[in-house]
Amino acid sequence: MNELDGSPLESQDEIPAIIQNWGFEFADFDDATGMAGAMQIRGVVAPTFSGPNAAEDNDMYSRLIGPIGQIIKGMTEPQFTFVLPLGTPVISMVDGTVCDLPKLYSNDFSIRIAPAGVPCMPGGAVVLYEHEHVLNPSVEVGQEVKAGDQIAIVSDYSPSWSQLGFGILETGVFFSKADSNAPWHACLTKFLDPSKSEAMLSTLNSAFGAWESETGNATLYDEAAMQLPGCYTLDDMTDNNSSNTSNNG
Repeated sequence: MNELDGSPLESQDEIPAIIQNWGFEFADFDDATGMAGAMQIRGVVAPTFSGPNAAEDNDMYSRLIGPIGQIIKGMTEPQFTFVLPLGTPVISMVDGTVCDLPKLYSNDFSIRIAPAGVPCMPGGAVVLYEHEHVLNPSVEVGQEVKAGDQIAIVSDYSPSWSQLGFGILETGVFFSKADSNAPWHACLTKFLDPSKSEAMLSTLNSAFGAWESETGNATLYDEAAMQLPGCYTLDDMTDNNSSNTSNNG
């Protein structure tokens, strides 16, 4: 990795691998409690739909963890989606500076944190660790944070989940690419702190297996097709990254 100076990146390989947690308190599934840290798995029943788009909608809402690189309604998902009980605290994934805190089309917020040493610019930074669809942000632009600090709670913006008592958190890694005006995303799993990676991946895989067991559907996650756990692609991914629309609903 090269030293970042605020210039657009030549490659996603320049992004620091410093992620310390998944953005919330996440632990290996505990069969006694039915929980994976703050994530409830036992007893959860996903929303179901009817009508002409039922198959597509039922598939879209069938996962408590939405993998990166999954194709939803013709678009590649550039961020993780986590379904968590309403009120679940959101914590910073990294040490760094809050560089952007926009209010989104969904009437909630995204907290975007640049790694230490990367300068904030108007609207963000060349690398941002994203905590998207959150409520009650407890930080402000320019504030220094440490990994594990509570920065918000999960959003209630998805009525299909919120009426069942659950909220949404999306997490991702954004970067600016040289010679491109588009916003880019990369597989978050690629940037876990090496000292934390083994334990974090164990937790992720534990939750995948527990949810498949809970639903009785062993095909919800195709681990063999994932380039890294939770990521079906390691390619650069783009969307419009605006406050008005999102690939992620």
